[in-house]
Amino acid sequence: MSNDLCVEQDSLSLEVLLRGQDVARILNVSRAFAYQLMQRGEIATVRIGNSVRVRQSDLETFIARNLHSAHPAHPISERISLSQ
Repeated sequence: MSNDLCVEQDSLSLEVLLRGQDVARILNVSRAFAYQLMQRGEIATVRIGNSVRVRQSDLETFIARNLHSAHPAHPISERISLSQ
């Protein structure tokens, strides 16, 4: 079974997939730059047909790899409102 799927108490839980514009908003960069990071493989992506998505955990990994601070990063899940 894939690490992306978690089965808990007879329910299926999937990880949130972010669009390029979501990645750009979270990183506070342009959408074009977010797509460049994704295209270069700096941020892992999931392809669904012609669409490209980013798992929330992969974006958190990218941020952690690029963190140059002594302070721990707050998980993205604390900053993302899925209703937006």
